[in-house]
Amino acid sequence: MYWKLTLGLVISIICWAETEQGDDSVIEKASGQGGTITRKPKLDKVAWSALARQSMLFTSIQHGFRLATEPGTREGFRGSYWRGWARSAASMHGWRDGDPFYVNYVGHPLQGATSGYLFVQNDPEYREEQFGMNRRYWRSRMRAMGFAWIYSTQFELGPFSEAMIGKIQATPPQQGFVDHVITPTVGVGGFMVAEDILDRYFIRWFETRVENPYARMMVRGGLNPSRSMANLLRGKVPWYRDSRGGILDPNPLASERSRPTETVGFFEPMRENAPYEFSADARLLRFTGPSSGGVCAGAGALAAMRLSASWQALADVGGCKLAPNEGQRAGDLMFYGGGPRWTLSRERWRPHFQLILGGQKVTLSQGDDKNAFALGAGGGVDVRLNRAIALRLANFEYRHAWMNHPGMEDYRTSVRFSSGLVLQMGSW
Repeated sequence: MYWKLTLGLVISIICWAETEQGDDSVIEKASGQGGTITRKPKLDKVAWSALARQSMLFTSIQHGFRLATEPGTREGFRGSYWRGWARSAASMHGWRDGDPFYVNYVGHPLQGATSGYLFVQNDPEYREEQFGMNRRYWRSRMRAMGFAWIYSTQFELGPFSEAMIGKIQATPPQQGFVDHVITPTVGVGGFMVAEDILDRYFIRWFETRVENPYARMMVRGGLNPSRSMANLLRGKVPWYRDSRGGILDPNPLASERSRPTETVGFFEPMRENAPYEFSADARLLRFTGPSSGGVCAGAGALAAMRLSASWQALADVGGCKLAPNEGQRAGDLMFYGGGPRWTLSRERWRPHFQLILGGQKVTLSQGDDKNAFALGAGGGVDVRLNRAIALRLANFEYRHAWMNHPGMEDYRTSVRFSSGLVLQMGSW
């Protein structure tokens, strides 16, 4: 439980730090040719009451679906309500939670993206922001990621959660933390940003060339499923946009009410190293012991704080689902830890080397459960696209855990490959 609270605290601090930067006004460009730059006061703060109502409706729909389709959830109503919730919350451990791959790595990220859009549409200061390499867009999405983490935690463990409604997390194997990490990071950093990119660079382009309202409706709604769901939850049509006109407008873009400001161009000269970095990545582990446990596919998140021009302090958490082997049904592995990283500073191509000390926990469905000290060492290379974004092309690590393998396979030594997207904050 402590590593999860630490991750949430790191996300919250980063979001707070980015929110506090800058002045209390917004730069806006008047529409039309020859427009002038004006400065206006910040808009109202987050509409918390509307956000709470929409979030509760979304949660109710999800739990209603669970009750309608999962016999185990309905059976979980038997017994004491509060004692069952306490048992569910106390039983949380490991990475895997018994759900199929598409539920953990597609369904829950969609939940994270939808909850992120719920926050954005109730945040007057940022709800009209479109994708761009600018401070305001990424600040808005980091705020959304913080709320997505809160929403996910409540959905899993809160007073109106899976731990309460059906108490499914009280029984193996539905006890892992995979959704707590994947829902906000992959949901907002992956799915939500991808929908924003599609909306700005394809859907807007499509609307300038196709006037058929039904075609516009299908493209707007279908290519932004998370935003469409969030629109429905606030009583809007799925294809509604805060930033521009509707599908019946001859030129929806003519009424756009927001344009990205402080644009950061691709492949521009680097000015300084970012004080904070946050990344989400896909991971593949290959076990190398004498009785190797095969491969393990999953994901994770990493936060970094700069200590000097070349050194960073890291916090890393992630996990993967073990491939079933003969004699065992399934299992999972979770790795958590922190340590130093050395990075070649102020270069487009940034090789890095890191050492991570922490723990590794292996849980098998027969009931075997082992948590031990672990060490990871390795390196990789990032390519900085601009001051806001970097692409982690590859990262290779050798890992060793000081544990007696809990089953017939050996999970002590492994080689990990990871790749993902890095958000650099505080330098733009």
